[in-house]
Amino acid sequence: MKKVILSALLATTFFGFTSCSDNEDPIPEPSIVSTGVFVLNEGNSYSGINGSLTSYDYVGNTATQNAYKAVNGTELGGTPNDAIVYGNKLYICSSDESMVFVANNLSLKEEKKIETRNAAGDTKVMPREFLAANGKVYVSTYGNEVLAIDTLSLSVTGRYACGANAEGMAISADGKTLYVANSDGYTAQGSISAINLTDGTTTTISNSGIKNPTRIFVVNGQVYFLDMGAYDPITYVQSGEGLYRLTDTGSVKLAEASEVKYFAGKFYMYHARYGETATYSVYDLSTGKESTFIDGTDIAAPATIGIDPILGCVVITSYSTANGYADYSADGYAVIYDAAGIKQKQFKTGVGPTTIVFNSAKVTHIAN
Repeated sequence: MKKVILSALLATTFFGFTSCSDNEDPIPEPSIVSTGVFVLNEGNSYSGINGSLTSYDYVGNTATQNAYKAVNGTELGGTPNDAIVYGNKLYICSSDESMVFVANNLSLKEEKKIETRNAAGDTKVMPREFLAANGKVYVSTYGNEVLAIDTLSLSVTGRYACGANAEGMAISADGKTLYVANSDGYTAQGSISAINLTDGTTTTISNSGIKNPTRIFVVNGQVYFLDMGAYDPITYVQSGEGLYRLTDTGSVKLAEASEVKYFAGKFYMYHARYGETATYSVYDLSTGKESTFIDGTDIAAPATIGIDPILGCVVITSYSTANGYADYSADGYAVIYDAAGIKQKQFKTGVGPTTIVFNSAKVTHIAN
């Protein structure tokens, strides 16, 4: 039904639906509708496979591979790590290239490349994750800084200190505090930076529960984070990974998890420790309980998860497998589920489908 509604809304926009009244013309009502999914494929730099962008269209049920290159003739380079749609632009960061690519989110026509460098400008820094707020796109880096890109000038207009190996970010409801998950590599000595965007100061939060944080969320004033835990230096066995809540005195583990995304009061996640069967679940903040989302039979080796912020559907990407193991040099795929975990669609992606971004468009229709 959502697809029919979306089709109707898009048709209203593209084919110029109008109506008449003897008294006065109706007032057009703009709506933001979901148009599809971008999957950013990180490729495999070890095997010389560049990253790429897969564009999936909800209405046409079609997946276009190498969509960015097809429009611009531009390779995204080695290990493009994150992407975000903000306003009418798509931002993609390529870690190996120390570059942020900016394009129109509908046409994919490239508008600018922004090289990520240190404050002195003499050293490239590796961009990692995006967060959009306050008319800016914030970029975490492996240069102990978060960069702020102004969305009008498409230039770096701010820099904020953070911890080592910064990854995911979240912002407070008032837009004044930016939280950064500092993974600090495999040292198990990570931290969380709380950046005051008003005065530019940074406070470091650390406790025994913060070892290797990679994602962070602010929900109703409470800070939650995904921590990848610690790895045994000899066996490399992982331990302590999961979803945590930050408290005044430390951190409380809520569930075991390897990847987490938040939507409408719930955390959608999977736990995929090496050598063990992956599990897929939902943690409901209102009840404090975890329940099974899917049984995982559709997913060979999970790569990431995403939730459409408008439609509420869940997308899980997967690596293909060979001889029972994830094949990091082969094309992957994505599966779309409804909120109840019922499979809706499946489509092919490129190599290493590790980032999911949902696209949208503004349409105008007439109220009845």
